Amino acid sequence: MTNRLARIAVLASLGVALLAAKDVGLSGKWVLDRGKSSATGQDALPEELVQTIKLKGGDVKIQSTWQEPKSGVTPMVFLGIMSSDLGLRSDGKDKTNAFGPYHQVSKTTLEGTTLTTDWWTVKDGVQINGKWIRTLGDDGRTHTLSIKERLSDGSAHEALLAFKRK
Repeated sequence: MTNRLARIAVLASLGVALLAAKDVGLSGKWVLDRGKSSATGQDALPEELVQTIKLKGGDVKIQSTWQEPKSGVTPMVFLGIMSSDLGLRSDGKDKTNAFGPYHQVSKTTLEGTTLTTDWWTVKDGVQINGKWIRTLGDDGRTHTLSIKERLSDGSAHEALLAFKRK
């Protein structure tokens, strides 16, 4: 009986691992739909943002291209989003990425068709806590990315990016 329970426990844990590895439809090439996207404050929406998302096992890789802003400055709300190569883990373990002088620590989980990333960094002595929520549309051809940031100086930024599958 004990061996049988042990086998069942091993099979159950393998099943959980396989569920974490399953592509829920977010993998693929996505183009920003600027007409359905918005950002608060003075944060300009990225021009010609295209993201390629790859989910494999517990790893999430997001490669992005975009037209550089005329000012040469990427709005803070898009820190990590406008990154040519972003690596995340969908198992809830810490992952650190470097964006210029910033080191961003994130924890990402995949539940159903929603990929949620909580992250934090420090810029000029100000701590920034952010959350990205990517949700696949029911049609499988669209997804949204909700972005929320709170800074320790009291300011906040939000954006909602809508993407179409290319």
